[in-house]
Amino acid sequence: MQILNSAGSEPLVVTVNSLAPAVFTVDGTGEGQVLMINQDGTLNSQANPAPPGTIVMFYVTGLNNTDPALATGAIATGAASLAVAGQLKVPAALGGITYAGAAPGFVGGLTQINLRLPTSGTHGQTGLGLTVADSIGTQGDVYFFVQ
Repeated sequence: MQILNSAGSEPLVVTVNSLAPAVFTVDGTGEGQVLMINQDGTLNSQANPAPPGTIVMFYVTGLNNTDPALATGAIATGAASLAVAGQLKVPAALGGITYAGAAPGFVGGLTQINLRLPTSGTHGQTGLGLTVADSIGTQGDVYFFVQ
């Protein structure tokens, strides 16, 4: 094969991060209402807020993989801790993470996070900020609802 009119170029330096977390949202834009499931299995919304003290579940991408790692394209058959699970943080006002890892039944790379909401203090539209190792954060304009 002969290439015509080709020209060389300077090398391009690209920074690649091993982590780039992003929370899934209801409309798929990465902004607005978090795609979150209340403890009773219903979709979290303004009309259906999560009760205080319950556990909510949401999905994140870009947190790398589980430990041990799932093979590329593999379906998670059960719970498997996220390799960076101990480094994940949410604001103290949101309660605490009870699980961060593989989302059973879904392809590896999709992370399920279960969050226990505090019994008091947080109500109405509530911002969700997730950070890893105190320096890498998710998008800022995402929220969910608490009774």
